[in-house]
Amino acid sequence: MGELLANLEPFVLVVVAAAMLAGGFVKGTTGYGLPFITIPILTIAMNVPEAISVSMFPILLANVYQLARAPAVTKAAVARFWPLVVPMVAVLALTVPLLGVITPDVLMIVVGVAAMSFVLFTLVTPNLRVKKRNERWLSPVLGVVSGAIGGLTSFYGTLAVAYVTALKLEKEEFVVTASLILLSGGLTMIVALNRMGFFAAEQALLSTLALVPLYIGMQVGQVIRARISQQAFSRVILLLLAAVGVSMILRGVLAVL
Repeated sequence: MGELLANLEPFVLVVVAAAMLAGGFVKGTTGYGLPFITIPILTIAMNVPEAISVSMFPILLANVYQLARAPAVTKAAVARFWPLVVPMVAVLALTVPLLGVITPDVLMIVVGVAAMSFVLFTLVTPNLRVKKRNERWLSPVLGVVSGAIGGLTSFYGTLAVAYVTALKLEKEEFVVTASLILLSGGLTMIVALNRMGFFAAEQALLSTLALVPLYIGMQVGQVIRARISQQAFSRVILLLLAAVGVSMILRGVLAVL
């Protein structure tokens, strides 16, 4: 452990701390969005698969925390959304190895496009509403598509959370359901990344250290959530996400060229 700590570069530690403070702040405020913030920022100091690996413990524990706060709502969410979660996890497990096939520069472009797609989808469909009777067939379909997207980009929750948003759930239901989706996918990712060799000792150590700034960020975010309207802060998140997505696309394109 001491040797691993000694080998960690200060710049990497600063980037990890900044990513987790920002991600925790967003997570604490909105209930979702942690990987959208942490992974792009972490790519400043490491490649995309490593950034995904370092984000794993924070993603898992942040979502466990939010599920544990409302056990009754969590039970209802599992009963309602397992047709979405199960196919997503199955396809994600099959497609995660593609993260090791695509070159880092191309993958950075893909992740940036995924982030921008989420922003654009949110902007052009602010009033989109999915009727409950359509969930029976739509949930499994979107679970499969979300798993496939996740295998290429790690953003397995993008489409799934957008779908849940369109269901117009109550605030607590939304937070718990999003956490259920992200936790299920995160567990799948961590097992797959470990098998692929991306979740080695150094990434595991960084992921553990990241829990401290994550917790601080989440606590601050929860305070802000009580003082600012969700609509106003969601706009700030979209602007930040759009800026990060554009930055990743540009960096990836310049590297490829």
